[in-house]
Amino acid sequence: MGKLYPSSEKYVIRILVEVDRKVTKDDIIGAVFGQTEGLISSDMNLRELQSRGEIGRLEPEGELTYSGDKTIAVFRLSSNTSLERTVIIAAAIETVDKVGSSKATFKIDKIIDVREEKKAKIKNRAKELIKQFSDEFFIDIVELEKELRNEKLAKEIIQLLPDNDKVVAHKTYDAYDEIILVEGKADVQRLLSYDIKNVVSVGGISDRVPEKIIELSKRKTVTLFIDGDNGGKNVAKQLLEKGVKIDYIAKAPEGKEVEELSKKEIHSALKRRRPISADENIDRLIDNIKYEEVDNGEENQVEEIDDTPPHAQYLAQIVGSKKCMLLYNDNNYEIIEPSNFIPKVKERAQDIKSIYIDGLISEPMFKAIVATSVKYLGTTNPNAKYRLANELANKHKMKNIKVVSVDD
Repeated sequence: MGKLYPSSEKYVIRILVEVDRKVTKDDIIGAVFGQTEGLISSDMNLRELQSRGEIGRLEPEGELTYSGDKTIAVFRLSSNTSLERTVIIAAAIETVDKVGSSKATFKIDKIIDVREEKKAKIKNRAKELIKQFSDEFFIDIVELEKELRNEKLAKEIIQLLPDNDKVVAHKTYDAYDEIILVEGKADVQRLLSYDIKNVVSVGGISDRVPEKIIELSKRKTVTLFIDGDNGGKNVAKQLLEKGVKIDYIAKAPEGKEVEELSKKEIHSALKRRRPISADENIDRLIDNIKYEEVDNGEENQVEEIDDTPPHAQYLAQIVGSKKCMLLYNDNNYEIIEPSNFIPKVKERAQDIKSIYIDGLISEPMFKAIVATSVKYLGTTNPNAKYRLANELANKHKMKNIKVVSVDD
């Protein structure tokens, strides 16, 4: 066979050759095939590999050059086999030390990953193409991304009742101990777009609340997330009157609906949720949920402040104790025993800003952590920092939790 088509190449071995007399390319090729035969296993014989199409022809890169009595050349050998087999072939070629009766040196200059080169060309060409198009092109790309994202989200939303397409949820909603109730399907889609998956819509308010919602509220911790208007108050009151158990209420900023909120506004609203007691005046409770807002000249947004905790100071308090610390959003904290970690974290899931642990983190502990709104996970062992970050990101798909240690 001998020749590899460019589309089938994976790697190219580039070889620097120097021979102590004037020779031809055929002399060099003959030396390589002759002196590597029998060095490695029979299935790695160069002629056999070539006949199977696993390597291509050994060809000079340009013309051979002569300096006095010496021959200097660069040869290339394309490979369609694995990287491991390719480097073995390259190492075998470097053992060639003669061409005919003359001393020779064969040195591997580099092994080129052809696919990486193609990727780089694609990337560079894409940048060139972007520059050639107008701003309208970018708008189209944004719209396309939005459309594709919405299509993906639509596949992840399920209908909870066969006769009511307004009562919907993310397909994994029942895996969470805590759920967020919202009014409509558009609210579910908005929260899902920011990767909040424990969300269920009640399907609006009518004479009868679906039994599914009432049953769900009895076995979950429930946060009701309402619009920032009188309609939101009415939803809360009617759900409570019809037997839905609600543990917390969160409210959108005044005059805004949940379905139109930014990621920052959603997280801020959930952070400011209020617990409901049996004798609570709902109107007064909702009215007391306030937002500090600033005018940036375009629109009101939730004020962003730097509330990064002094991690080293908190971790220093538990070093060597084998205990855990929970730092809450109001900057109060408590130190607890590992045996009490999971129930306490579940109880205060949406109130926790940081979790600091002295010792190993078990799989059940990880599952409790990823179900919270925690921003930071701290370890007293600096060597474990990157392992924990990798486990959170890859195994638990939680890239929004930052892992810190005593040196942060």
